[in-house]
Amino acid sequence: IPRFAYNFGFEDDAPLSRVLAHIAQITPVLQANADVIAVLHAGFIGAWGEWHASTNDLTSPENSKQIAEALLDALPASRMIQVRTPRAKEAMWGAPLTPAEAFDGSYKARTGHLNDCFLCNDTDAGTYPSSDLETYKTFVAQETLFTPMGGETCQLNEGNQRGDCATTLAEMERLHWSYINLDFFEPAIERWRTEGCFDTIERRLGYRFGLVEADVPPHVRPGGNFVLRVQLHNDGFGSLYNERPVFVVLDDGSNRYEVELPSVDARRWAAGEDAEWSAHLELPSNVPEGDYALAVWLPDEAAALRANPAFSVRFANDAGWDPDQGYHVLGQVQIDDDAAGSSNPDAAAFTVLDEP
Repeated sequence: IPRFAYNFGFEDDAPLSRVLAHIAQITPVLQANADVIAVLHAGFIGAWGEWHASTNDLTSPENSKQIAEALLDALPASRMIQVRTPRAKEAMWGAPLTPAEAFDGSYKARTGHLNDCFLCNDTDAGTYPSSDLETYKTFVAQETLFTPMGGETCQLNEGNQRGDCATTLAEMERLHWSYINLDFFEPAIERWRTEGCFDTIERRLGYRFGLVEADVPPHVRPGGNFVLRVQLHNDGFGSLYNERPVFVVLDDGSNRYEVELPSVDARRWAAGEDAEWSAHLELPSNVPEGDYALAVWLPDEAAALRANPAFSVRFANDAGWDPDQGYHVLGQVQIDDDAAGSSNPDAAAFTVLDEP
């Protein structure tokens, strides 16, 4: 999660022309390394790159929008940025994202939220305006259904009580937090450990998918077809915000067949909700008989990382995960020439048929 800044405090930032030149300079680096960038902080402006205390008027709506758009252009379309306050995003692109706008590739859809003074006080040190606190928290809660939310804690005044476990968990759940800086503010992190919610926070930051049920056929003929139905639950505070392909895999250890499900978007598996999907699948006619694992596989979108199981999404269930393959086994299927059902002798690949 990179951020570029001109200072680590309240020293001068740079004029707009210099900022834009620097963004152009780092564009090749961002493009070349996008596969390992979760999200980019929209830094450059003001103290710590946190979009306040600019000495060059970079926080004006016109200047900050130019910088945000330049950063979005510097990244591949598959990656997002985060801005420091909801008012900054509202000034650039208006009303909160709707489900129809989410993931459409627009600047608006690719801009999430950053809170670097989480739980500091009622307004989180000006993250939200005191005169309209609920409006802007609702704005962020809607947006972060589809965009990243993260940052760090801080404390301006002794005796702050907003960092207790009950408040922290409620805020993280409402605002769909995906990550938190563990290195700052240390007393806030330690309070979660003392009060007993640190492990819950660690488990629930971001997405946390668990398999609830999978309808897996026990027997299928070579060239046969079947409907796979899967129910998941996302117990995380947040959800996926970078695109992630979903594959079904048939594997007996010697023969592996995989098919991508283009109509299944894992980014829509919302926090706190069940997600159900189905696929009508056809086997190749030449698949050897035997016992196969039927698995769901969510590898990294990047070709360079796709085969690396460390970058695959792991479900939270105790059973089913294959660490060597990076997929979750839904059940076992026996491929049998004598199984019931029809068979397509011309089926050449593991294929998605029409919607079931």
